[in-house]
Amino acid sequence: MLGRFRNFDGEFLYDPADPTSSRLDITIDASSVDVFDGELNPRLRGEEFFDATNYPEINFISRRVERIDADHFRVHGDLTMLGVTRPLAFDVTQNKVAVNRQGLMVAGFSGRGQLKRTDFGMDFLAQVAGGDIAFRVEVEASPISVTD
Repeated sequence: MLGRFRNFDGEFLYDPADPTSSRLDITIDASSVDVFDGELNPRLRGEEFFDATNYPEINFISRRVERIDADHFRVHGDLTMLGVTRPLAFDVTQNKVAVNRQGLMVAGFSGRGQLKRTDFGMDFLAQVAGGDIAFRVEVEASPISVTD
């Protein structure tokens, strides 16, 4: 099943001269989960899954960025969901860093990873519906402030 979170916020600090010093802090509104099904969405927001009333936010804070090669990285950090914090790492591809028409530097990244929802206490129907969740993060950051 494919879904998304409609509401999120965050901070992404990126240094093109040293991408390993980059930092990422994402906060997701758990009640904004959307699997494009008007009947299933409220159930996902409920106690059986995201329990958005008691745990309104999902948060990821990066701890370090590991360079794989020139355009590929692994981001290591902590994910907090349902009041449980666990380490999480995911792979990131640097798509492009360029100056846009307004003269601002823009950087685009695609992230891919997987987590076990049961690690966070989301056990309902895990044996039937699956416990692994694949996720994708797309980031386009601008403007980027580069210091000398």
